Amino acid sequence: QDGAENILSFDDRIEEIKGKYAIHPDFEMLYKIPVAKSGFQIRLVQLLYGRLPIRQKSTEQYTIFRHSMPCPSAPKGFLTVLEYMPNELKDRTGSPAVLLLHGGAFLFPALPYHFRLAASAAVRAGSRVFLPIYDLGPKTILPIPIKEGYEVYINLLRTAESCRIDPERIAVIGDSSGGTITAAICLLARDDGVKAPAGQLLLYPSLDTRGNTPSMEKYPDVPVVNAEAVRAYADRFIPAQAAAGEMTDIHIATPILEVAEDGRTAKGLWLCPGEGAVVRAT
Repeated sequence: QDGAENILSFDDRIEEIKGKYAIHPDFEMLYKIPVAKSGFQIRLVQLLYGRLPIRQKSTEQYTIFRHSMPCPSAPKGFLTVLEYMPNELKDRTGSPAVLLLHGGAFLFPALPYHFRLAASAAVRAGSRVFLPIYDLGPKTILPIPIKEGYEVYINLLRTAESCRIDPERIAVIGDSSGGTITAAICLLARDDGVKAPAGQLLLYPSLDTRGNTPSMEKYPDVPVVNAEAVRAYADRFIPAQAAAGEMTDIHIATPILEVAEDGRTAKGLWLCPGEGAVVRAT
């Protein structure tokens, strides 16, 4: 029984942490959000939320389509991609599009708010939104999820006419590790001479997993996401050694090294700062 309690206890230092940081009372609810770090806890979260994609339903405002997109890097050779189409675009061609990459440390599936974000972006921006259900670690490690995201982007460019979207108006959005994929997609498109996205929006992106910034050292155990968790996750999704000829570390986990300096990766770049993020608009 004690062993089971230890496995299910996401953090037994709550009271100690509460006294360590001057967090405003309005945010005390954050202490109740578990930080899954062990293999068992990560698998538990995957099981709890892994079936959410098949539970999403169309509404009066938008229609959801489920596509199986060819994806050579995916273990199965394809990815399921949810498309959120505002019903007002039903009979239109050349619509703007958004490729939305969900966060989750490359380990956790899309959560309810990711699906709400996709629906909201579709309706409020009047765009077709594509949400890939990419493969997760620790079974699938980098750079596979990044390759999958890039291949979905390439697929949208190649099939723009049949998808009824405008290839000149595809924006890429990602939060947390989805921000890593978003930045990497733009860098890879630049390196391959592929049409750049019309814009990229990085929401609290994970752009640097080296873990050597001052805040990573100063706040190792704050609620929700902290340095201890980031390092535990990195051990599970970053390969110990890159294969010969494989993507560079910049594209794998530290795109900030180029994103901060290069405005050519997309026509527009907006950063909602996260750990190691640089605010820059081009």
